[in-house]
Amino acid sequence: MGVSKLPTYTDYWSSLMGHEKDSIIISLKKYQKILKSIHFNNNEEYKPKDRFYKVQPLLDIIRRNCLK
Repeated sequence: MGVSKLPTYTDYWSSLMGHEKDSIIISLKKYQKILKSIHFNNNEEYKPKDRFYKVQPLLDIIRRNCLK
């Protein structure tokens, strides 16, 4: 998904778009389930100017561990 950009993430599983290999690695339903259930921060407290708000707690943990 980072190499070729498509309009929506579901297009990566479309046989019309030519990304059949991606659908073999993980099914669309499994990807959607993971996408729906992973949250690192409360969406209700979202600040539009903070780009990394949703993953900031994870980034903080990674940074602390790297500094050790």
